Amino acid sequence: MMERFKGAFGPTGQHGAKAARRRHAVSRSERDMPFDLALRRRIVGASGEAGTTEQLPGPSVLEGEIAVDPLAASAWDNLRYAQFVKPRDAALVGRDVPGVRDAMDQLRTQLLQVFRERSWSRVAVTAPTRGCGTTFTAANLALGIAGIAEMRTLLLDLNQRHPGVASALGVRATGNISRVLCGEAFFMDHLLRHSEGLALGVNDGVPDNPAEILHSRRADEMLDRMTATLCPDVVICDLPPMLECDDLTAFLPKVDCVLVVADGTRTLASELETCERKLDGKAPLLGVVLNRGRENAR
Repeated sequence: MMERFKGAFGPTGQHGAKAARRRHAVSRSERDMPFDLALRRRIVGASGEAGTTEQLPGPSVLEGEIAVDPLAASAWDNLRYAQFVKPRDAALVGRDVPGVRDAMDQLRTQLLQVFRERSWSRVAVTAPTRGCGTTFTAANLALGIAGIAEMRTLLLDLNQRHPGVASALGVRATGNISRVLCGEAFFMDHLLRHSEGLALGVNDGVPDNPAEILHSRRADEMLDRMTATLCPDVVICDLPPMLECDDLTAFLPKVDCVLVVADGTRTLASELETCERKLDGKAPLLGVVLNRGRENAR
């Protein structure tokens, strides 16, 4: 349960709007790639063999450095809806618990304000150690943002060591997300619609080399293609603990900022200081969320 919430929003570092725009840019030359032909076949039902030079219908609409995919709306609408196999895990998704919804809505508002000011879209959610509540925070935050009309949120379970998003939301996992990151599976076949404004990249596999996968250029490319095609307003990435593995460090170049979740009953101040040092000069620390607290604490 989230009994206390503390947001220390004061982004550090300089990830400018141009860097954010470059990440989501799609060059015209990429229209000739087999990926786009596959996208056309799946979304608009057009025929065509892989390897041809046939292009998608209609030009891109350029806004500054951003190439807006004309199929973004239909791509989102054509995601399969998730199959719910059980109710949401109240221990991991507690928006119905008194106090949790208000705390998460405050977090949502602060995050969106910073994102709009800085033209950001991707946040990594992590913790110093396992069990602090990263999935709890990521899932509740995603549900809160998705509740805003016309907002699109993509929640990715990138904790490939201990995946938990599918279980938290009570949906059936559709495969190993590492295959998507490695380019072995088409992301439109893997991602699921949870609701009108929320899409999920769930996971049911544990690869042998999760950090190496996140380090790879292919993973960077797949994430760029995913966001350029679906155009989500916010991408929330649930990642493993900072002090137990280097997955987050590998993933830092692919996000705009980091949100750290601390357990109020066991996280040490020294652990948070270590996390801050690890992020210094690499990615802005968006804030620290205090999850859990002793019942008799004010």
